[in-house]
Amino acid sequence: MIQEIRKHKWVNRWSQPSTFITPTYCTKQYVESLNKVFNFGITHSLYFFRKGHVTCYMQKDVLDEVGKKFANIVEDNTKTNLLIQNGINTYDKLVSIMGNLFGKIPSKEEFNHFLQYFNEYLAYHCFFKKTVDYLSPVLLKENFEKFQKARQHTEDVYKRSELFFNSLIKVIQEKEGFSNLCSLAIDELQNYIETKSLPTQELINKRFNGCVLFSNNQENIITFNFDEIEKLLSSNSLQGKVAYEGTIKGKVRIIGDNRHIEDGEILVTKNTDLTMIDLIKKCSGIITETGGMLSHAVIISREMKKPCIIGTTNATKLLKDGDYVEVVDGFVKKIFKKIKKS
Repeated sequence: MIQEIRKHKWVNRWSQPSTFITPTYCTKQYVESLNKVFNFGITHSLYFFRKGHVTCYMQKDVLDEVGKKFANIVEDNTKTNLLIQNGINTYDKLVSIMGNLFGKIPSKEEFNHFLQYFNEYLAYHCFFKKTVDYLSPVLLKENFEKFQKARQHTEDVYKRSELFFNSLIKVIQEKEGFSNLCSLAIDELQNYIETKSLPTQELINKRFNGCVLFSNNQENIITFNFDEIEKLLSSNSLQGKVAYEGTIKGKVRIIGDNRHIEDGEILVTKNTDLTMIDLIKKCSGIITETGGMLSHAVIISREMKKPCIIGTTNATKLLKDGDYVEVVDGFVKKIFKKIKKS
């Protein structure tokens, strides 16, 4: 597995608080759901899970191939509009189902009904997120607004699903006397609903403290070499894609669990979301590790006219609070580090 990871270039696609349920769902549905709707899928993905946080990487050449196929679909305007509407309808139905099941253990039939829409939606979500990054200038101009509206309508889907899973996990933990069940895989959660059996607490705790899920279209492998594999993807360079132009110099503020920023500081984070609006209003610019051209950071930086670069992969690792940096044309350059008081 490590040799296969070494052979390819990987792109950091998303990073967020998450149960292990979500990546184990994604590995399967990036293939099955996409093939069902589009007749092709994303075959190679890599997930780092530790203590309720997931970072997802995709193999760059596979992602580029899928993005180009999405772009080809957009040449058919009627088909594009139908796919967008189907995706919005699936999202609306999924949100309704999760609302009805929130905070309780569903029956087998109820959970399967949820999975039907949850699985199907991923294909449309990929179409909404990834397509615009691969469109020609002409097609981008013609279609950007419709994709942006679809993305904005469905933006919170996986925040909602995480709230749903966490509400379910809480009930199961209280009933069974387990802890750290955010480390369950989706098939284990489904098995519990059907048979009321769980993996051992020892295995759950081991995953919780750090594991890596690797999918290569032939098998899904869970390993515990978290730090070793993470180092394979690390880099000392800091470069991203310009989402909103502008040259900025300023002091770095890393936003993760910390949710404080001073006026004029540069906001550095894995990815932005709706909960960061007040922070973004105060910052002078944005640097994210993940994101495509319809990500939240792109949309909000354009609305607020804040210089922004996305997809740096490693900004929160290479930069620290108080570092002074200059951001020009997608490159981040340290001017000098913060001075420690003696």
